Amino acid sequence: MFTAEKEELEQLGAEITTREIRQQPELWQETVTLYHENQTALENFLKEVQAKAQGKRTRVIFTGAGTSQYVGDTVVPYLRAHGDTQAFSFESIGTTDIVAKPEDYLIKDEPTLLVSFAR
Repeated sequence: MFTAEKEELEQLGAEITTREIRQQPELWQETVTLYHENQTALENFLKEVQAKAQGKRTRVIFTGAGTSQYVGDTVVPYLRAHGDTQAFSFESIGTTDIVAKPEDYLIKDEPTLLVSFAR
Protein backbone atom coordinates (compact mmCIF):
# COMPACT_ATOMS: atom_id res chain seq x y z
CA MET A 1 0.00 0.00 0.00
CA PHE A 2 2.77 2.46 0.90
CA THR A 3 4.86 1.60 -2.13
CA ALA A 4 2.04 1.93 -4.67
CA GLU A 5 1.84 4.93 -6.98
CA LYS A 6 -0.88 7.54 -6.45
CA GLU A 7 -2.74 6.44 -9.58
CA GLU A 8 -2.89 2.83 -8.41
CA LEU A 9 -4.08 3.89 -4.96
CA GLU A 10 -6.81 6.03 -6.53
CA GLN A 11 -7.99 3.04 -8.57
CA LEU A 12 -8.15 1.00 -5.38
CA GLY A 13 -9.97 3.79 -3.55
CA ALA A 14 -7.11 3.89 -1.04
CA GLU A 15 -5.28 7.12 -1.88
CA ILE A 16 -6.87 9.31 0.80
CA THR A 17 -6.49 6.72 3.57
CA THR A 18 -2.88 6.05 2.61
CA ARG A 19 -2.08 9.76 2.57
CA GLU A 20 -3.70 10.20 5.99
CA ILE A 21 -1.67 7.34 7.46
CA ARG A 22 1.58 8.57 5.93
CA GLN A 23 1.23 12.01 7.49
CA GLN A 24 0.57 10.71 11.03
CA PRO A 25 4.19 10.69 12.32
CA GLU A 26 4.75 14.29 11.23
CA LEU A 27 1.41 15.42 12.68
CA TRP A 28 2.19 13.80 16.03
CA GLN A 29 5.56 15.58 16.11
CA GLU A 30 3.81 18.88 15.38
CA THR A 31 1.33 18.14 18.17
CA VAL A 32 4.13 17.52 20.69
CA THR A 33 5.79 20.78 19.63
CA LEU A 34 2.51 22.69 19.99
CA TYR A 35 1.99 21.18 23.43
CA HIS A 36 5.44 22.27 24.61
CA GLU A 37 4.94 25.76 23.17
CA ASN A 38 1.59 26.11 24.96
CA GLN A 39 2.20 24.07 28.11
CA THR A 40 1.93 26.99 30.54
CA ALA A 41 -1.27 28.28 28.94
CA LEU A 42 -2.77 24.78 29.01
CA GLU A 43 -1.88 24.32 32.67
CA ASN A 44 -3.45 27.69 33.50
CA PHE A 45 -6.57 26.75 31.54
CA LEU A 46 -6.91 23.48 33.48
CA LYS A 47 -6.49 25.35 36.79
CA GLU A 48 -9.30 27.67 35.71
CA VAL A 49 -11.48 24.66 34.82
CA GLN A 50 -10.81 23.20 38.28
CA ALA A 51 -11.69 26.49 39.97
CA LYS A 52 -14.99 26.73 38.08
CA ALA A 53 -15.85 23.16 39.16
CA GLN A 54 -15.87 24.40 42.79
CA GLY A 55 -14.45 21.21 44.26
CA LYS A 56 -16.38 18.83 42.04
CA ARG A 57 -14.51 16.41 39.84
CA THR A 58 -14.55 17.58 36.21
CA ARG A 59 -15.49 15.09 33.56
CA VAL A 60 -13.14 15.23 30.57
CA ILE A 61 -14.71 13.73 27.45
CA PHE A 62 -12.46 13.08 24.47
CA THR A 63 -14.51 12.83 21.30
CA GLY A 64 -14.03 12.31 17.61
CA ALA A 65 -15.24 10.17 14.74
CA GLY A 66 -13.39 7.23 13.23
CA THR A 67 -9.64 7.49 13.65
CA SER A 68 -10.15 10.77 15.53
CA GLN A 69 -12.09 8.85 18.18
CA TYR A 70 -9.17 6.45 18.37
CA VAL A 71 -7.02 9.30 19.70
CA GLY A 72 -9.31 9.60 22.71
CA ASP A 73 -9.48 5.83 23.10
CA THR A 74 -5.68 5.81 23.23
CA VAL A 75 -5.23 8.79 25.57
CA VAL A 76 -7.82 7.82 28.20
CA PRO A 77 -6.05 4.75 29.69
CA TYR A 78 -2.82 6.76 30.00
CA LEU A 79 -4.59 9.66 31.74
CA ARG A 80 -6.46 7.31 34.07
CA ALA A 81 -3.12 5.85 35.14
CA HIS A 82 -1.04 9.06 35.23
CA GLY A 83 -3.43 12.03 35.21
CA ASP A 84 -4.99 13.97 38.08
CA THR A 85 -7.88 11.60 38.78
CA GLN A 86 -8.76 13.50 41.97
CA ALA A 87 -9.77 16.54 39.91
CA PHE A 88 -10.71 14.91 36.59
CA SER A 89 -12.39 11.78 35.27
CA PHE A 90 -11.45 10.76 31.73
CA GLU A 91 -13.54 9.05 29.07
CA SER A 92 -13.76 8.67 25.31
CA ILE A 93 -17.13 8.93 23.57
CA GLY A 94 -17.69 8.99 19.83
CA THR A 95 -18.90 12.26 18.35
CA THR A 96 -21.71 10.49 16.53
CA ASP A 97 -22.95 9.05 19.84
CA ILE A 98 -23.00 12.48 21.48
CA VAL A 99 -24.68 14.14 18.50
CA ALA A 100 -27.30 11.39 18.17
CA LYS A 101 -28.31 11.43 21.83
CA PRO A 102 -26.57 14.15 23.86
CA GLU A 103 -28.85 13.62 26.85
CA ASP A 104 -27.32 10.14 27.27
CA TYR A 105 -23.81 11.55 27.61
CA LEU A 106 -23.91 15.17 28.77
CA ILE A 107 -25.10 15.73 32.33
CA LYS A 108 -26.48 19.21 33.01
CA ASP A 109 -25.00 19.94 36.44
CA GLU A 110 -21.76 18.00 36.04
CA PRO A 111 -18.65 20.05 35.21
CA THR A 112 -17.51 18.80 31.81
CA LEU A 113 -14.64 19.61 29.50
CA LEU A 114 -15.20 18.37 25.95
CA VAL A 115 -12.05 17.79 23.88
CA SER A 116 -12.81 17.17 20.22
CA PHE A 117 -10.31 15.58 17.84
CA ALA A 118 -10.64 16.01 14.08
CA ARG A 119 -8.40 16.15 11.05
